[in-house]
Amino acid sequence: MDCSCTNSQLYTLLPGRNFRGFFHTLLVIAMLCTLSSATSAQKAPSDSVSVRARHRSNTAALYSALLPGAGQVYNHKYWKVPLVVGGFATLYYISDFNNDYYHDFKNAYIARVDGDPETVDPYPTLTQQDLEVRQNYYRRNRDFCYILMGGFYVLTIVDAYVDAQLKDFEVSDKLTLKVSPSFQSTFEKGMSGGVRLTFCIH
Repeated sequence: MDCSCTNSQLYTLLPGRNFRGFFHTLLVIAMLCTLSSATSAQKAPSDSVSVRARHRSNTAALYSALLPGAGQVYNHKYWKVPLVVGGFATLYYISDFNNDYYHDFKNAYIARVDGDPETVDPYPTLTQQDLEVRQNYYRRNRDFCYILMGGFYVLTIVDAYVDAQLKDFEVSDKLTLKVSPSFQSTFEKGMSGGVRLTFCIH
């Protein structure tokens, strides 16, 4: 059996019409494989950073949901904790104030309409309609404070989540903010003063 082959026979065994085209095809495939490997190598750190940021954000949101202000402590934003505590304390005080007056006028209204002569009327100078109006007024204020507390609670969770997400966000030194006084002359009011905020991108 003759295993030898001539140059023309070897030429016909290669794909394509010439060796140069086949070599170019192999070169393009090799380049594509190299680019694919480089892209995968670049995506790996990016994906790991994304996973780490997502885990950190979820943890901060969970802490803030379990205990308002804990997410801010987890993000090392300690200056926000007094704002969170102060906000909840203020809303609780206002809601408790309105709740006390609501029950006060509610009991007075019940004492007015129960028909029992032995019941003491704490507000004899107010009419029955006045008692009902005041009762509804303080009840609405109390309920509105409860809604604000719920919204503030959700806001603290969102703040902790977003703050943790932006922890890896780099702010360039080329972006600066300048605050300067501004004076403008108007036809009606004369000279008026203000503050000018200027963003500078170098």
